[in-house]
Amino acid sequence: MRHLYILTLFLTLACFSSCKNSDSESDNNSSNNPDNNSCDVLGLNNKIVGGTSCANPELSAVVRIVLTTNDDQIANCTGTMITSNKLITAAHCFEDVASATVEIGDQPLTIRSINAKVVYIHPDFNDPNNTTNRNDIAILELVSNAGLPVMPILLGRDLDVGEIVSVFGYGQEDSGDVSSTLRSGEMKISDVNNDFVKALYEGTGSNVCFGDSGGPLFASHNGRVAIFGTTSFGTRTDCQSGDNTSFVKLQSADALEFINRNAAGALFQ
Repeated sequence: MRHLYILTLFLTLACFSSCKNSDSESDNNSSNNPDNNSCDVLGLNNKIVGGTSCANPELSAVVRIVLTTNDDQIANCTGTMITSNKLITAAHCFEDVASATVEIGDQPLTIRSINAKVVYIHPDFNDPNNTTNRNDIAILELVSNAGLPVMPILLGRDLDVGEIVSVFGYGQEDSGDVSSTLRSGEMKISDVNNDFVKALYEGTGSNVCFGDSGGPLFASHNGRVAIFGTTSFGTRTDCQSGDNTSFVKLQSADALEFINRNAAGALFQ
């Protein structure tokens, strides 16, 4: 599994659904093939025409988490702000980690860094009997407010197999390099169960890979975008065609109880 080792834990983001922020479009977008660009889901412009990098990531609720391991290695994950100073991400990102910092923006001279104050790991994640990686979620509390938008968690509907969704993250690019800017794309839902929503990458659209663990899977409800899941693990270490990624389903009773307990003030939609 990708999250067995800290430097290979982090799934690089794939890209989300073509659910637009418009009342005229259907919440369930299952009629199209996934694309490789969803920047407009967060109201961001394309940084590269026809590409997947989003401009002005310093205005986004999706942030890069820089992790320092106990042996002084550096790793990355992705998270989404759900309150002014708390973000949701993946629990496996914090295995063997000494410290965490959130970086906002992608320009060296203007990047803002905010240290983590405490990380709340879902208690079931470290249960020895948890063999399916259930509840791979964590809440990271920062020492100060991030001054960023916050995203609601989607409760109003379930996802359907075949639906196109959007994903974001700071993960590995096709070149193998870790992205220094926020990237977006779309994936097609292949399965939904009580604990996970899954998306199968078949070479069309985008796929998550190392570095995007904890990043959001967005869907639309009543014309508004909300978080439905967070990137957890995949079935291929090369992230190529045939990779089936599992996202933690935030609608599950266990996930909702954990969020309500550790992120008071989080919004639901």
